[in-house]
Amino acid sequence: SRISRQEAMATSCVHFFTSHFYTTLQDEGVDAVSSWTTKKGIDIFSKRIIFLPINQSLHWSLCAVVNPGLIENYDKIHAHNHSLYNENVDSELEVPCIIFLDSLKAHQKNVVACNVRRWLNHEWKKIKGGETDVFTKQSIVLFTPKVPYQNNSWDCGVFVCKYACSLYKLRHQPITFDELHLPKPLANAITENDLMKFNMSDIAVLREEMGKLVDNLSLVYLDEKNNKKQPKPESQQKDASKEPHQPVGRITDNQDSFVTDEKSPGAMDI
Repeated sequence: SRISRQEAMATSCVHFFTSHFYTTLQDEGVDAVSSWTTKKGIDIFSKRIIFLPINQSLHWSLCAVVNPGLIENYDKIHAHNHSLYNENVDSELEVPCIIFLDSLKAHQKNVVACNVRRWLNHEWKKIKGGETDVFTKQSIVLFTPKVPYQNNSWDCGVFVCKYACSLYKLRHQPITFDELHLPKPLANAITENDLMKFNMSDIAVLREEMGKLVDNLSLVYLDEKNNKKQPKPESQQKDASKEPHQPVGRITDNQDSFVTDEKSPGAMDI
């Protein structure tokens, strides 16, 4: 029983870190998190989106690194005429960026972006080689597009889940040079997208659904914990190993909320 997207981490186009990752990165530096991807064989530069949930000062926010492996497209643009606004630039080129979403605007977005760029440069040198910092304020720009915000002091965690779910569903949408240089960057891709149009009533529904999901998972956990204390006969263990994995809840690209299956709790597929 586990929470899973039912796809291999190494080949998925997205990667989700736990909040402990950013806390460690900030408090102990890049060397302290260097092995987090290496041990699992994960190349972050093959991902379309890397999700970094942040928990600080009793508040949650979300940082998403988009297209980090396309950093070389910035070099193509920059080398053309040392100008991001050159008319001859291929405006359809996909480019990297950092998206920061905070439902209370409480966390220091520039500090987060600085730490993330430092980590990206460390990973780039480790995987690609070289000594130059390729991820800079100019090459991977920080954006904070307008999104729904909370009007209370306790729903920040649910907002982060909703932000992440919406971005995950948008993972195949190209983020181009043009999109990032509109008068309101990412307005079309994020702010005006239907997936980002939700309100406090939607958040309340999501909180309730997540509560049911956690309750279902807790039953599975307690059941397995008790089973471990009472070893089954070898014949039963073989039969159990053949049983297919059953999800307790999932989010698909065509759904806006968690779907729970109380009859067969086991995993959340997003």
